[in-house]
Amino acid sequence: MEVLERTKHFSFEELSQSFDGYSKKLRNSFLHSTFWVPELLVKVEDLDMVLSASLSRGLTKADQRAAEHHIVTTSEALHAWFNKLYGTDGFWIGAHFDTNSRKTFPLRWQLLLGLLTENKLDFRSMLKMISSAEGLKFLFNRREEIIAVMLGFNFQVGARK
Repeated sequence: MEVLERTKHFSFEELSQSFDGYSKKLRNSFLHSTFWVPELLVKVEDLDMVLSASLSRGLTKADQRAAEHHIVTTSEALHAWFNKLYGTDGFWIGAHFDTNSRKTFPLRWQLLLGLLTENKLDFRSMLKMISSAEGLKFLFNRREEIIAVMLGFNFQVGARK
């Protein structure tokens, strides 16, 4: 297995600006009902800091001594997650992070909302789909898949056994 070496580094300000755009997209996709999503604590190795990623409050620096971070990653991986068209998918499937806590709930929700938005299955897109014949046909054709995903909710994060 080949280990990817990260060579680009992004500052806190660049990450914060990127996260503002990303979180705005998620908030709009779910009609500003993302206030309940818990903050994600991220240790950024190359910046040697812990960041708090909150969809309602933005990206802020967290106290490193008090914060038990959820994941460990690099500024380059975070920047790609927040900026690329399918950044959430690339971040999760590419495993560009390591879990540090048994508490994966915040990460799961951030990934789930990001994946739904990127795949046009968010609340706003669904409302648009049910208002057109093509959208209803699309939903009808994917009904089994949608039901299976909603009922299963087997969303693995971290080391798999």
